Amino acid sequence: MQVDPSEEGDEITYYCVAELNTADVEGVDDLIGDSTSFQLMGFDETIPILRIGGKGFIGNHDQTIGTHLIFSVEHQASQEEERPSSVSEIQYFGKATETVVFQPVALSAPPSSNDEQKPVH
Repeated sequence: MQVDPSEEGDEITYYCVAELNTADVEGVDDLIGDSTSFQLMGFDETIPILRIGGKGFIGNHDQTIGTHLIFSVEHQASQEEERPSSVSEIQYFGKATETVVFQPVALSAPPSSNDEQKPVH
């Protein structure tokens, strides 16, 4: 990412679309649906890492052909219990020209320095 020196002090915001390949990972949809916190590490590096609950993903940056348009959606509460809430307002939020595709990986805790391998007798 390059910033124009004449714009020093001005904050520039970039948006990126994150794609999760979760077909083989059980429970991720439930985690995302429950608004579980997530941790994103090294996003501006070659291989970003995403953690959602106890699930881990590694990413790969990918340039898109064209532009992703991002909208915010606000739902209006439904008066009837049988009908799902209807969309009341859609507003343009931003655009993105990059996608990060995340693939699932197994996460494990790093070995601590106190864990020395001892010979088995």
